Amino acid sequence: MPHWLRKHMGEIAWVAQRFASDAPLTAAQREKLVRAREIADRLSIGLRDTGQQSAEAVALLCEVCASGLPSTSSQRCEGRADWREPCDLIAKAAL
Repeated sequence: MPHWLRKHMGEIAWVAQRFASDAPLTAAQREKLVRAREIADRLSIGLRDTGQQSAEAVALLCEVCASGLPSTSSQRCEGRADWREPCDLIAKAAL
């Protein structure tokens, strides 16, 4: 697995954990974040990725973000420009 993908999965796991524990979310949002974190955690330590797993982690995080995270300054999801770059949610959360 490429280093950038492991790094990105680590970022997804961190953001998913952060929002799942800190933000006032619906039960469905929380479940998606927990699932995204579980997948991303496994991939971030270098376990084999089928391609579907990393895509699922990204899709779950994007679904939650697109539906609106109450504790973020922007309710609008800009999506991804490049797989090697973090989405706006991850970039803002890292600040």
